[in-house]
Amino acid sequence: YVSVNGVVEVYRVIVSEYAIAVNEYDIIGQTTGTNMRAQFGCKALHLYTCHGSNRAGRWLVIATKIK
Repeated sequence: YVSVNGVVEVYRVIVSEYAIAVNEYDIIGQTTGTNMRAQFGCKALHLYTCHGSNRAGRWLVIATKIK
């Protein structure tokens, strides 16, 4: 469940894994090889975090809206 501007929407997680930044615009999952932007573009919700000052290592979650 994600609250978008106060509206609760339901998403299904497709990918959730550790990822590495390949450039300033994209990251690739280390287990599946998922390329966030090239494979999903704007068709999915992208969530990722940075660990402290390490901007290269991130946790990637890609989800699609189902409701």
